[in-house]
Amino acid sequence: MSLAAAVIVDVLVVVACLTAVVMRGGLRHSHPAVLYLTFHVLVVTARGIVLVLGSPPLLSGVMGFTPPGPDELARAVNYADVALVAATAGWILARRSEPAPAPAAPTQSPDTVLRSFDRLLPIVLLLVMPIGLVSLLGQARVFDDGSGVREQAFLGPALAWPGVILLLLIYRYGFRWFLIAPMGMYLVIVALQGSARFRFLLAVILLCQLSLDRRGRKWPGPAMSAALLAALLLFFPMKAIADTVVSGGGLEAAVSTAWDATAETLHGVDSDQAMLDELALTIALADDANYTTWGEQYAGAAAVLVPRALWPGKPGLADHLSDISTPDRPLNRLGAATTLAGDLYLSFRLIGIALIVFLLARWSMVMYQRAYASGYFTPRRLAYLVGASLTIQFLRDGLASIPIFVFVPYLPVTVVVVAWWYATRRNTQPAGYLPPLQDRRLAPKNAGVS
Repeated sequence: MSLAAAVIVDVLVVVACLTAVVMRGGLRHSHPAVLYLTFHVLVVTARGIVLVLGSPPLLSGVMGFTPPGPDELARAVNYADVALVAATAGWILARRSEPAPAPAAPTQSPDTVLRSFDRLLPIVLLLVMPIGLVSLLGQARVFDDGSGVREQAFLGPALAWPGVILLLLIYRYGFRWFLIAPMGMYLVIVALQGSARFRFLLAVILLCQLSLDRRGRKWPGPAMSAALLAALLLFFPMKAIADTVVSGGGLEAAVSTAWDATAETLHGVDSDQAMLDELALTIALADDANYTTWGEQYAGAAAVLVPRALWPGKPGLADHLSDISTPDRPLNRLGAATTLAGDLYLSFRLIGIALIVFLLARWSMVMYQRAYASGYFTPRRLAYLVGASLTIQFLRDGLASIPIFVFVPYLPVTVVVVAWWYATRRNTQPAGYLPPLQDRRLAPKNAGVS
């Protein structure tokens, strides 16, 4: 199949899948189908269209490197469509007509559930925020005064913890000025970090989702949609802007850099828009080397909390890319994003893409229904919203990124959710339990009190 034909088929598949999920109903901003389809359209459909219109593929014009060919790009589009169809089947088969409460729902009142959260939050705040601030001050480039503080920084992933704690406070107390102000400062620092662009984008997405759910709205309005679009457009040139600002460039230089990078983004020639190209290279290199990992790359993610000093031979997170890379296609040096489809293809080939994406989509739909059958201030809703905001990261980097994010940058949220879930279920009576009445005059007539 030619690349043009593959893109036409992809557009038809997207329309068919979107129609199927719309007809089933129940859509909102955090629905797994909305998140997946948005990622697919941006990464596969839009990229495929600009490639057909003449945009050069990744590695084009670089001496000694071999870019993906049209047939390889077409196959990448086809495999991404297989994943999308499998996901759509999972969402539809898991969809109930009306979301029902999950089994063994707690019988405590909402106030009791919220009090459990209020007891946990100060503990996590006092334990985590100091470590996060030390890491932020030590690692953020804007605080580097040339004294070597950054080289002495420790616990690098804790750079995200101040922002995560602020997100938890906003979740609990709402969008108060005394929370939004430090959150805005944190986002500016992260944006100027350059390499932490995804933390900026993921935090903005979660802020929007929290705002919508607090107000009981399903979709963002014009102002929020414009803010999300601006954050997305700012994401691509963010590294170049950060380099300009930190290196001492003035406002004029930063604006010029942002304008040039945005123009590249709109013309589809920015390297960060080449995830489809990287998927094509991943599939081609895996086939050329007859290489299958059978999930071996997930060992590095499972051992992410073990320091390398204690385990010198700990598997790396990108060892599988080094195994298939060649001098003319060095995926490991490019820091390529295989996407979820490429990650699963490396592990289990095409059958793995179809089967595992189907199971993941079915599971995500069940979690979505249970989350929205619960109240806003419940562990299920908090866990789901955080997971939904990270969807773009999981779809970009594959299954290995799930434990990495859950147990490293979002470790405070993981601790809060697990402890909160345990606290709300401890001493919980079975559903339908009627506690004994202490005063007979308060008993209903049908309560069986003589």
